Amino acid sequence: PHRLLGKPKPFLQIDEIAQLAKRETESYSSLDALLYYPYKWVFQHQIGLKKSPILSIVKDYTLMGNLAHRTFETLFKSKKNEVLDWSKSDIQTWVEKEMRELMEKEGAVLLMYGREPDRVAFVNKLKFAACNLVDMIRNNGWQVKGVEQRLEGKFLEVEMKGVADLVLENEQGELAVID
Repeated sequence: PHRLLGKPKPFLQIDEIAQLAKRETESYSSLDALLYYPYKWVFQHQIGLKKSPILSIVKDYTLMGNLAHRTFETLFKSKKNEVLDWSKSDIQTWVEKEMRELMEKEGAVLLMYGREPDRVAFVNKLKFAACNLVDMIRNNGWQVKGVEQRLEGKFLEVEMKGVADLVLENEQGELAVID
């Protein structure tokens, strides 16, 4: 007779719990995983499990986040403090041009038939965000010090190493990190 066995239950057994030891250095991303998703931190940073390198199509919000990140990175890396003197229309024109090129390279699914409303809404939101970010940096007296800058330091006696998306500096020499 036919009998349903059900789905196997996933499990992971770690025999040597002592192998899970304190690491010499952490990054902002690894600390974020440790504090909010401890299982993810254990899998990635203690056991060494990694995502499959097989390419896959990411969800829209992930794709749009990656495209937005790359756009801001390119803007501040190529234009640095020059962008702080731009008008709102200059910023919007630059974002529009950059997004056309970037979507062809990395966001082709947004160029597919029927995706125009999503694409237009995304680009408009990105233009708005870029104008606001530049305005906030400019109006609060900051200058761009570095983009994708390596940083090191200590946090609660734990050595920290990582890369900051954007580092700003004001006239008093104070630093702000935008990540």
